[in-house]
Amino acid sequence: ELYEQAWRQVAESEGFPVVNSKTTARALDVSDSVAISEIFRWTRDRKEISRLAELKEILLTGLVKKHGREQPGASRWLTSLQNFDVRCACISSRLSHYCLVTLVEILFSAEQFHVIACMGEVPVGEGLADLLQQVALALGTTPCASVLFCNETRAVLSARRAGMKSIAICGSQKRFQVEDADKVVSKFSDLVLFDMRNLIHE
Repeated sequence: ELYEQAWRQVAESEGFPVVNSKTTARALDVSDSVAISEIFRWTRDRKEISRLAELKEILLTGLVKKHGREQPGASRWLTSLQNFDVRCACISSRLSHYCLVTLVEILFSAEQFHVIACMGEVPVGEGLADLLQQVALALGTTPCASVLFCNETRAVLSARRAGMKSIAICGSQKRFQVEDADKVVSKFSDLVLFDMRNLIHE
């Protein structure tokens, strides 16, 4: 939602045609430069693409600071994992590293995560599944001994390709959108540590 708002604000501030939800949904799976040049078709000039991508990040960071909110029960769940010496990472397929760190600082504590990573840190041509594998290694473990907490279909499928199990926090989303996850719950507070242990040892 915030991602879509940021693109809309860029369009409004630059006098571009209004960006709709269908178009921004397509932009989620590509880099900002491809979104600007191929999805929105605003410009193909490299300097302009870079400027617009930076503007989007500035606007998105502002939206995160203003509207970012914790998933119910997430902090308590992270604390429980820490008590059992479970290493955690925070990953985003959409936010830049700076924006992701900003969100973590607002909602949680940076000390709760051993790794913070985003798609911008993987080589061109690699996807979310590759990032998940890299993060597992950075945590000192393997994908098959890791569990991804997520809230979208793309992440569930990427976890499977990476060799990870997944727990989907569906929130207000319809459960069928994340039904391919190994476990689906409405909120973090519905989880217990045994859920994750059982998944890993299945």
